[in-house]
Amino acid sequence: MNAAQWTRVKELFHRANECAPADRATFLAQASGGDAELRAEVERLLAAHADAGSFIEQSPVAGFAARAREGGCGRACRAEAREARRRARPFR
Repeated sequence: MNAAQWTRVKELFHRANECAPADRATFLAQASGGDAELRAEVERLLAAHADAGSFIEQSPVAGFAARAREGGCGRACRAEAREARRRARPFR
């Protein structure tokens, strides 16, 4: 698939995703202009998108930031640093 085809797939995916599920087949039939490969690719993306559901409702970075603000990550990092320093000390 070349860049122009991928751009078209993305465009149709976003437009089809805004349609009600019952209206998507009609929309894709018209919008794909009879290009079965284009339509099939958009349908695969829509199915994958539906299957993903709410897999990631919050950005992983946002989740990390929230835990860091609560102090959870800070305590764990400090404990790991203490353990690393303890192991790095020379034997006496």
